Amino acid sequence: MKRFKRLPFLLIAAFVAIGLLVLSVSLSNTEIKKGQAERAQKNILQEIIEATNNENPAINDSLKDKVVVINVWATWCKPCLQEIPELNELVKEYKSDEIVFIALNRENEEEEREKMEETGIEFDYELYFNQDELIDLLYSYKLKNESNAIPLNIVLNKSGQPDFYYMGNQLEKLKEMRIHLSKLRTTTFRIL
Repeated sequence: MKRFKRLPFLLIAAFVAIGLLVLSVSLSNTEIKKGQAERAQKNILQEIIEATNNENPAINDSLKDKVVVINVWATWCKPCLQEIPELNELVKEYKSDEIVFIALNRENEEEEREKMEETGIEFDYELYFNQDELIDLLYSYKLKNESNAIPLNIVLNKSGQPDFYYMGNQLEKLKEMRIHLSKLRTTTFRIL
């Protein structure tokens, strides 16, 4: 009989817990969308150029008014290596005077190039090594729910704002990026 007296209390407690969980998820999703919208308005390219005094060989004034596709990677990162063939296809299809592809790596250039040669890694992006400062700047734009995971892929539009900012080897995001680059290329050719 005591069990049945506790049942209404347990049901109420369960409903309250479920309600709090739903509210928490809803607030988190709202916060994430707000953060994504705020990040999309930032001129990341200009902010990085200013933070590095326009002295970084990878990201500088020469990239203004261009679409910049950035990949952060390392040879020890299996998801990074898995996406390289698809990224190389993007370079073959979309690289132009208007669309630039750069890959940033924190590691020592000599050691990384040696590992690339040993394992047969061919990466068609313009490669920059020893880029701790620049990579840290790029990660400063991550949201609270995002980590410092690699690979990190970013597409900055001609205004320097991020059209894409995502981490991990996500095939669906690479497909979205391909569609977006295709639209950009079509738009560029129409203007010419």
